[in-house]
Amino acid sequence: MKQVNDELDAMRKAEKRAAMSLENKAEKDRILEGLNKSKYSFIKNEDSLNETQKEKLKSAQEVSPILSKMHQLKFCTKSLFFNNHQTASCIFSDAWVGLRDRTAKIIV
Repeated sequence: MKQVNDELDAMRKAEKRAAMSLENKAEKDRILEGLNKSKYSFIKNEDSLNETQKEKLKSAQEVSPILSKMHQLKFCTKSLFFNNHQTASCIFSDAWVGLRDRTAKIIV
């Protein structure tokens, strides 16, 4: 799970850097407001979050669909390794294909 959390945090930082370079001040402020101080909301288990962290997670997911999808993948990964649910593997594979397609468009 450490690698998954590291990748999630790296993407969070990349999203924050991308927002910093936006010229539209209103959009920049909206995204940064959602992403600032959201690190532990993404890294900690959802059942361990306090109310403030839950709100921060929700607001960060609203401003960044990629982080939202990665967080869902983290949950699915954890389910696969620790609970071995077949439904989690289906969600995981569907989510991964969608994320891969969006990431490929960003890279190209």
